[in-house]
Amino acid sequence: MKRSVFLSLMALVLFSIAGAPVVAMTTGLTLIQSAGAVAAGVLTINLINGPAVSGALFVNSPDVSAITSAFVQFGGDVLRKHVNMLEIAGDNFYKFYRNLQAPVVLTRLASAGNIRPYAKAAATNGNEPTFTDRTLTAHAGKWDFDIDFEEFRNTYLASGEDKPFYQVMLDKYGEDFWAQVNDSVAGNGVRNAGGSAAADVTNGWLTHLQTAIDDTDITEVTTGAVSANGVDAILDMIGELPVWMRNTKGASILMSYDSFDAFTADYRATYGYTFQPRAVNEYVMDNTNIRLKACSWMGNSGRLIATVPGNLAWGTDGKGLKMYATETRNIIEVRALGAVGFQIADLDAIKVSDVA
Repeated sequence: MKRSVFLSLMALVLFSIAGAPVVAMTTGLTLIQSAGAVAAGVLTINLINGPAVSGALFVNSPDVSAITSAFVQFGGDVLRKHVNMLEIAGDNFYKFYRNLQAPVVLTRLASAGNIRPYAKAAATNGNEPTFTDRTLTAHAGKWDFDIDFEEFRNTYLASGEDKPFYQVMLDKYGEDFWAQVNDSVAGNGVRNAGGSAAADVTNGWLTHLQTAIDDTDITEVTTGAVSANGVDAILDMIGELPVWMRNTKGASILMSYDSFDAFTADYRATYGYTFQPRAVNEYVMDNTNIRLKACSWMGNSGRLIATVPGNLAWGTDGKGLKMYATETRNIIEVRALGAVGFQIADLDAIKVSDVA
């Protein structure tokens, strides 16, 4: 009995000296790592327990038959699928709220009445200032996944990546998280707390616009689809804009890439389209202040959205995207968590076409 206990203790000591470093080298993770920030967003890794000793049972493994030995033989980097980035990030046309920990009221102040010739008597009736509130609220989206390093031991773990394999995977999920916000939430998102799609996270700008149209807070401009008559549709929209908007520096008509391509094709065939220096996926209409801008977040929408800088608001909760990782035996369970919200500040400062 004593001999058995002694041998067991010796086995644990040998594992601590030799086995643990091997596990750490294989996974790129220390046995016990406290929560910490990782660059580019805030990536937090919480590892509670070290990997299990040899002989522990593994969970059911995924099908990795598509992984070939050629990867091990020749090495190489993990090529990442290309996706959209969050287009609106860093674009000053959109109003960004960085610390959206609680709903933010977007207040519009308007004056009433008008100036008139001087008279001694006061004339204040009906001249009180008016306020209109719209609320910007962030809702959290999550993405859960597991990493079982044993499934990649003799394949992708053998790659020549400069970063540890787990960091490459976290980076990719973070990149795709914001890509899905851009493609599925910013425009067509419809809040559904019980949903399972990216579009269920929160209401996007196109959804807010449709609600305002349904409530008759916005009247659509009749332009028809931006297809064969692309130039005419744009000119019809510009003709309906108030003079103050046409006179505002940076005023823009936002549209999908499909609509922008249809416009440029019609313009080229009719007038001879001229590309402007350093203008990519945008065009300043002749003899106007109005910039036409193709937006990936609009998807395949047929809408034309004319507005001014700062009217389309969005925000996050100040923490950006966080990656929470916990080890269960040898499996790393990860949750990507980030909050985002979208709103229109002033409905009087926006015009839309009649094609959704």
